Amino acid sequence: ENPTARQRLGLLKIIGPKGGDSPQWQRNYFNICLDVCTAATPRDARLDAVRLLQIGLGDVTDVIDRPGTADGFVAARAPDVPFALRVNASARLAPLFPTDDAELDRELIRVLVMLETDSAVLLERVTARLTAASAVEDDLHYLMAAARLPGIRASDTTTRIARAVADLHHKMRDDKK
Repeated sequence: ENPTARQRLGLLKIIGPKGGDSPQWQRNYFNICLDVCTAATPRDARLDAVRLLQIGLGDVTDVIDRPGTADGFVAARAPDVPFALRVNASARLAPLFPTDDAELDRELIRVLVMLETDSAVLLERVTARLTAASAVEDDLHYLMAAARLPGIRASDTTTRIARAVADLHHKMRDDKK
């Protein structure tokens, strides 16, 4: 019988990214997470899979001698994951963003930044989230993500980033929380 996505993720939670007896375990760990993310699985399972990918990259870490905006977007042990595996993960995950689920989108872009995904299309999609109606917290999250994503910025992408930064003060002042 084929195990459910939740069962497969539960096994990953128990064994962890470095566990298992097989030298192939890390690749299996990532591929199971990627399969759950890209399949028509329940939202909570996809969110768990994205978070397990973050753990597989060593989770997030504080960055010494860098702006605080890097914290939460840098993988603690990305070099421990083979480059080809990271590129494959980026290629499979980038087309999924955005999902139109705010929490899943925040964690998905975080793992894509941790993977150092180099995609002008992804950067365009990230900055498209920066609108007059978007929440300040989301703007800050996506601005930090955009700052960490490698690649060349198109002029309209740069304009959206500049406008979002300029609008932050006004949005914070007008926020009624």
